[in-house]
Amino acid sequence: MRRVFFISVLLLSALLIGSCGSAPPAEEPVPVPATIAPTVSAPATPAPTPAPVVSAPVPAPAPVAPAPAPTPAPVATDPYTRHFSGVILNGAQQYTVQRGDILAGIAWRFYEDGSLYPLILLVSGDLIEDPDIIEPGMVLTIPSLNQNMNDSRARQSLNTLLRQIAQIEEQRGRPGTAALMRSHAN
Repeated sequence: MRRVFFISVLLLSALLIGSCGSAPPAEEPVPVPATIAPTVSAPATPAPTPAPVVSAPVPAPAPVAPAPAPTPAPVATDPYTRHFSGVILNGAQQYTVQRGDILAGIAWRFYEDGSLYPLILLVSGDLIEDPDIIEPGMVLTIPSLNQNMNDSRARQSLNTLLRQIAQIEEQRGRPGTAALMRSHAN
């Protein structure tokens, strides 16, 4: 029995050794695309160089006389010094507000019409936030009434302000003053 056992072990060992030592099944070869070598063609014969064309010399253009400079249009000069609002400042006076002054009272003193205070307001507006409140010591500019009423640009600025003040006076419940402002604006 030993013998049978011994032969069985040998056969099994041979089978195991034989199967381990054998190569794996061969894979089918994968086709590799062939690289295409660039075709090199023989150098072409160069085209013959054309002979240079010689032409008659081109005359230079005749010099052109420069155009005469345009005559500038006459500039209309404003003979007046104006506030940015358009009000004429030539002939304006300075007035320092006193205690108890009101803008309409100052306009009455200079223009004999208190409702023309908007003309003073136009050029002194950076000092005055509310026409009903002016402080002693403020220095107001009092423009010339005649020059400004007869100048269309100044008159247009004044009319615009008069209409705005008329609306404010209406809102404050002063319809009479509003009507007077509108009559000056027309």
